[in-house]
Amino acid sequence: MIQTFVAMVQSLPDEFFVTFLAAMPVVELRAAIPVAISVYHFSPVQAFVWSVIGNLIPLLFLFPLLPKAITWLSNRSPKIHQILERYFFRLSKKHGPALNRFGMFSLAVFVAIPYPGTGAWTAAILAILFRMNPRYAIPAIICGVITAGIIVVFLTEASIKLF
Repeated sequence: MIQTFVAMVQSLPDEFFVTFLAAMPVVELRAAIPVAISVYHFSPVQAFVWSVIGNLIPLLFLFPLLPKAITWLSNRSPKIHQILERYFFRLSKKHGPALNRFGMFSLAVFVAIPYPGTGAWTAAILAILFRMNPRYAIPAIICGVITAGIIVVFLTEASIKLF
């Protein structure tokens, strides 16, 4: 059964893997670009494009579905409600002042920092938590993802040339 799965996965195009990796929380394009360039031998432009596309795909689902899922889960379980309240309180305490002071610019800069956990997933959660208008939050996240992608491509290329 595992051999069948591996054979099926190996038959898929490399672009699929890079896009899928970029869509994963935490690693996002910070891992997808180096993997695309070093493992799959993509050009920097190709790695950038497929990684940015993959990193933006979750936004299509997070903004419409996450608020409904949070409400549904909170209504179904007091324990989950308590955990979510604690998590959102910690996030709002940590990131609230910057988001309130600098708005969408801070969201774009937050995403642009090529560090695990500062990507599109976390920014979308923060935007939803702080009830930011998706009309403004999504373009800010897109700008941050593009900036992070450019930074990661340059860092990956520099690392390859140095080593």
